[in-house]
Amino acid sequence: MVDYLSNIEAFDPISLKGMDKVKLMDRRDTKFIFTGSQFSTVLEKLRSNYSILEIKENKIQSYESIYFDTAGFKFYMDHHNGKLNRHKVRFRKYVESELHFLEVKFKSNKGRTRKRRSEISAEEFDMAELSKVHDKFIGKRLGYKPDQLKPSLKVAFSRLTLVHKYLNERVTLDFNLVHSKDEKEKKWDRLVIAEVKQDVLARSSDFISVMNEQRIFEISFSKYCCGINSIYPEVKFNRFKPRLMQLNKIVYGKTELAYA
Repeated sequence: MVDYLSNIEAFDPISLKGMDKVKLMDRRDTKFIFTGSQFSTVLEKLRSNYSILEIKENKIQSYESIYFDTAGFKFYMDHHNGKLNRHKVRFRKYVESELHFLEVKFKSNKGRTRKRRSEISAEEFDMAELSKVHDKFIGKRLGYKPDQLKPSLKVAFSRLTLVHKYLNERVTLDFNLVHSKDEKEKKWDRLVIAEVKQDVLARSSDFISVMNEQRIFEISFSKYCCGINSIYPEVKFNRFKPRLMQLNKIVYGKTELAYA
């Protein structure tokens, strides 16, 4: 995948502090998926209008997430069943920034994504457990006790973050996606997941224009749900089956589902 990223040095850099204006913790998200072979062409068309996040001289950042769910996978099932007001809970590690957070994401029935987070220690992240320390944060937003939620999935990926030079817009490009739980692991080597984050949905986005030009179309996609489908074949997934077949065709050139 990195072979497709040689042209990222042509982007103007932006620092983490410089990104303060586009935190967009309450936002509209638009997602796209494409293959690594399309990456270079897409980036070349973006560099005049976007800066790239650089942290400690790294333009490619590493992320690790540990997701939590109930024993019956309620958060996953809410998404699968099309519930409009739904949550996801995770620990997230921002590797280059050396930051760790407990994060709760809420998708509203208005199509907005709201993220709330509380900083945690590296030790808490490594323990991969919710405890009484997190009681207030979890209870206020979810109505659950920490001991009702258990680690369900680990997700790791690399990311490029682009910030529009003139608009209130951020674009993340995720690749090298890996889902795992205990001894099971599923890699998505050829997959790129792009997400346009905006305060209000603006089809005038230069990134969306490039997607349309390349005939890459908007898609509903969740790393968490995709991972549950890949690691837990026994969990209900019929609503997501067409999407999984599409992903497998991109990655493996065939629609047959491949499990970890």
